[in-house]
Amino acid sequence: ELGASSKVNAEWEFFSLLRDEGRKSAQVFLETHASDLGHRSTLDIDVLLGQDLTNGTVAPATDLAGRHVHAA
Repeated sequence: ELGASSKVNAEWEFFSLLRDEGRKSAQVFLETHASDLGHRSTLDIDVLLGQDLTNGTVAPATDLAGRHVHAA
């Protein structure tokens, strides 16, 4: 996790760190979902928004790991 001060960090090393972390995350995503691309959704937007369209109710919002989150 990055602290609030990261919002004002304009150092090249920090940008390089963000780039490298983004590339690692993209690689993990591709390793996990490459075969799904173009075949099925890799994001369940209804789950992300906390909506259960099967019965018309709104379920508690969860993140992609299934942890409950609070709407902003």
